[in-house]
Amino acid sequence: GKKIMHDSFNTFLQNNLNPSQQKAVHHESGAILVVAGAGSGKTRVITARITHLILNKNINPSSIIALTFTNKAAHEMRERIASFLGNQTNLPFIGTFHSYCVQLLKKYHEHLPNPFISILDSDDQQKMIQGILQRNGLHKQFTAKNVAYQISQMKNHTVDPSHPATEQLTHPMLTDIYNAYETEKKASKTLDFDDLLLETLRLFKKNSIIKQQFNNKIRHILVDEYQDTNIVQHELLKAMALSDNAL
Repeated sequence: GKKIMHDSFNTFLQNNLNPSQQKAVHHESGAILVVAGAGSGKTRVITARITHLILNKNINPSSIIALTFTNKAAHEMRERIASFLGNQTNLPFIGTFHSYCVQLLKKYHEHLPNPFISILDSDDQQKMIQGILQRNGLHKQFTAKNVAYQISQMKNHTVDPSHPATEQLTHPMLTDIYNAYETEKKASKTLDFDDLLLETLRLFKKNSIIKQQFNNKIRHILVDEYQDTNIVQHELLKAMALSDNAL
């Protein structure tokens, strides 16, 4: 039963985690940053902390989310936590930033300024850009792959979703290509991967009721492989973690 799981997990904590790792697992509230090299046990710390919150602190799994950089990391975390908890409880959301944003955008679909039907993968995105380049006689001057990269860089540096950071684009013509690309995406009711984060950020910034609902429900956010170079991810994390009166 629960006592056996509880005891075996706490034995694991004592025997398999060093004092610094144990400190991160038992941390009570507020932000904590774990800085550690590859292979030093960051995933172990996050999975142990989630299990500790559920087993030892009786936290509802639905109030915990763990955001990872890759699907592989999410899968590994899910398996580890399930092995600690057995089949006794629901697991919290564990997945990439992008997959969590898809879930939120689907949930609040009617609040989006441009409803979407599908998500462009990188091949679809490059095909769309290639079409724009060819129609405008620019296919000898630019490659679709480079344009897609430039647009992605620009979106990752955008702090306010309603004001894209077009100064990041290296060639004046790229702004026109970007605008044509956005128009075509809207017409085909699609979003690209970077839009998933931007549209979720827009949702939080524009709709205080949705943000409040989220802040009330989600009490613990754990991030694996935090990308501090990605401005949108940082802004999104701030919107998720801070209530309006703390901003």
